[in-house]
Amino acid sequence: MWYDTTFSSYSVLRYYNSETSKWVLVQDYNTGASKNIGQEMFGDNTLCGNVTFSYATYTSSSSSGSSSGGGSSHCGASSSEEASSSNDYTEDVLAEAECTNPYAIFDGELQSLGIGNLYPESTLHVSNDGSDAVIKIGQHYDGVSGPSLDLVHTRGTFLIPQDVQASDDIGSVRALVYDSSITNEVVLGSLSWSVGPTVSGSSTLSVKTHDGTSLTEIIAIDETGVVSFSGNIQISSGSHIDLGTYVLPYSATAHSDGMMFVLDEDSGEMKEWMTGAKTTIGFFIDGDGTAISVGAKLDALRQIDQYWGVERVRVHTPDGVTSAGSTTTVQIMKSSDIDDTDANIDAAASALTISGGVSADSVSFTQPKSGTVYETRGSIVTGTGNTIAPDNFIYPKVTVNGQNIIKLHIFVELKALVV
Repeated sequence: MWYDTTFSSYSVLRYYNSETSKWVLVQDYNTGASKNIGQEMFGDNTLCGNVTFSYATYTSSSSSGSSSGGGSSHCGASSSEEASSSNDYTEDVLAEAECTNPYAIFDGELQSLGIGNLYPESTLHVSNDGSDAVIKIGQHYDGVSGPSLDLVHTRGTFLIPQDVQASDDIGSVRALVYDSSITNEVVLGSLSWSVGPTVSGSSTLSVKTHDGTSLTEIIAIDETGVVSFSGNIQISSGSHIDLGTYVLPYSATAHSDGMMFVLDEDSGEMKEWMTGAKTTIGFFIDGDGTAISVGAKLDALRQIDQYWGVERVRVHTPDGVTSAGSTTTVQIMKSSDIDDTDANIDAAASALTISGGVSADSVSFTQPKSGTVYETRGSIVTGTGNTIAPDNFIYPKVTVNGQNIIKLHIFVELKALVV
């Protein structure tokens, strides 16, 4: 397409027909004549077939014009060809036009537009042999919103769109390079969105990079907003990770046992932050020579100062303690308020999951009659209901003492949680 503004008193608009190798008039802005009615410079234009928009080298074969530049000149840049307003611009005005530097081509058969290349490989293909392959979107008006790049996916067709389905891809932005070993382009990174798999109207986000072997997801945001990282997170000097009340600074120290110190912004103090560390709280119940009574043992109350999860409970009876009878059962109770009587505290407390699944809120055992040291280990907790929060209180509770045991050790194994 050539919009020639070099005429002394008017301009013309032509396009080059690659099938006939001729330039064809679209609009004469002096006489108003059109070669093809309905394809004016301003208005609705429909492109059918192949159209090349280009700078071109041409040789004029018309005697009605003159060329001050010799046998050829650069179309759209320095053409000085004149033509009278009475010329009907038949196709021989630039009959020997030769497109040598095309800057855009519309492929009607493939319905693709190439800018900077002759062979567009996609619906829109922008290419540049220098450093100027930039797509720029501008929006200029007195308002608060800026330009947007919309990725739209529907099922159905453009005229009759249908709803997308769970886990459908919404769109991606990909980074590609040429790989000579396979003589093709490969994807080295991507940013992609998908429809959520279960929550209606939700989406997920995935960021992938190439590790030299395969394209690997390094950041994932699921439909509930949970962010997952598959690699290490490095904090640069002077920066920090905000954890709400606490800040994980660049200088934070993690010890081999999992203990980490973080900055408490409210107090300005460095405090312990347990990530994966373990500890054990022990309770000793003594019946003072008689069988331990059933009920809450609030005289063994312990306060908790951070998030812990019960991992397992062990029960031990000291050497020399003999018993006979049925099973003995213990629980570990959790309370958030101890400003009350023992009975009311215990009534409001909840039993923690201390062994196995979610309903395993107790550990039972049978003491042998031999009087030897005996230990019972509960299974590792796999269910929920085992979390203890800061400022909670825990204490043991004997619900059954069918063996009339007079002394009892209870060990609660805890694992630190980040909540």
